[in-house]
Amino acid sequence: MVGLLRSFGPWLWVGAGALVVLGAVGVIVSPRLKRLMRLAKAAATDPRLPRSVRALFWVGLAAKAMPIDFGVDEVCLGLGIVLLTTRYRVVWAEIRKDI
Repeated sequence: MVGLLRSFGPWLWVGAGALVVLGAVGVIVSPRLKRLMRLAKAAATDPRLPRSVRALFWVGLAAKAMPIDFGVDEVCLGLGIVLLTTRYRVVWAEIRKDI
């Protein structure tokens, strides 16, 4: 038993350290991640945006959930973000204020 603990001892410390680091990152990143998810949902559902832009986000988010390797999700979300930050800047600013 002691030999087994001696052989796995360093790895137990590495695992414990990794859990502490992941916990700290989770506490720091969690509010930003929640806001990002609310913004993504708003971009896909807000009626102030045109249906075509919302459809881009719907397709992009749906492709994220499915194992598609063609980059469809990145293209759709990237094009949607470009449209939001250029063409629909005022509407997007209003949506961000509401959230």
